[in-house]
Amino acid sequence: MADVQGGERAGAVLRDSGVSLAKKVAFLSDPAAYAGAGATVETIETHMSWVFLVGERAFKLKKPVRFAYLDFSTLAAREANCRAELTLNRKLAPDVYLRVAPLTLTSEGALKLDGQGEVIDWLVVMRRLPVDRMLDTLIANHDLDMRAIDCLAGALARFYRLAERPAVPPNDYFRRLMAEEDENRETLTRRTTLGGNLLPGLMGDKRAIQAAI
Repeated sequence: MADVQGGERAGAVLRDSGVSLAKKVAFLSDPAAYAGAGATVETIETHMSWVFLVGERAFKLKKPVRFAYLDFSTLAAREANCRAELTLNRKLAPDVYLRVAPLTLTSEGALKLDGQGEVIDWLVVMRRLPVDRMLDTLIANHDLDMRAIDCLAGALARFYRLAERPAVPPNDYFRRLMAEEDENRETLTRRTTLGGNLLPGLMGDKRAIQAAI
């Protein structure tokens, strides 16, 4: 059985399906898994997902992890989150978020994307975006057009103005925000992600950080 990876404050290690994450990643890193979609596969790992860039497509596999702010520890939870991600992000990028695809285990014990057999995981399928238009690339190349930022800000403002607002008492929202901020501070301090002399100054005054939020 494959272990589920726990977050920094996760509970006991859980158990997932009989196919390890490493085996899934190895399969999805092989161009043969995508039926001629591309000759090479570029992989990107985050703390909660693996992304596989193949030709004009991007495939996102969620890790079986559990953190204070998310729980992908079961197949059902990962499927539900994939479908929720597709539904939500299609509201802003309908031509980018395409579908949810099953990863299956055939009766012969082989992995297959969009295949027959037991579903052992789910992936979000997206249109691959050009790397030269990524925000970090534009900033690094001094090519950022502030008109594009204004356009983006306007689109987001319209979206959130019309979005459904969950009924969360202000005090509950603030407590959750501060709990997540405390966890971020602890993680950054322990891992010294920022390094150098910047970290103590940034992390030392919680009130200043709260005021900036």
